[in-house]
Amino acid sequence: MPRIRVGDQAILNMWLHDEATNKYVRAHCRNAAGTVLSGSPFTLSHIARGHYQAKPFTMPLSQEIEVIYEVYNDAGFTTPSPDHLGAFELIELDQSASGSGSTQVIEVEATIDANEVDLEAEVQPDVE
Repeated sequence: MPRIRVGDQAILNMWLHDEATNKYVRAHCRNAAGTVLSGSPFTLSHIARGHYQAKPFTMPLSQEIEVIYEVYNDAGFTTPSPDHLGAFELIELDQSASGSGSTQVIEVEATIDANEVDLEAEVQPDVE
């Protein structure tokens, strides 16, 4: 089960066992409280050889996201594909660090390193 941090891009993937390229796949997403995510259901695009993918949202502050995939024969999503089962996926929140927080830490460390270099330069004696 995938784990992603708050603010990271969620990537939804479904692979059809027969590598069908003429299907229409969508995903219904709900947060841990059962609330439908804004924009859900999301349509997955065919990438190659039966692989469908979408990058529809950034991970919200929720313990998990429930994803239910459906496969259809038509773009109107009215005729389910009898040859393909739907799928279920649970995306868990990775609480090790938030996506944007880790970027900020890197920026702060870079700023500290630059300041340390400047401080060392200031205390070096003049050599003539």
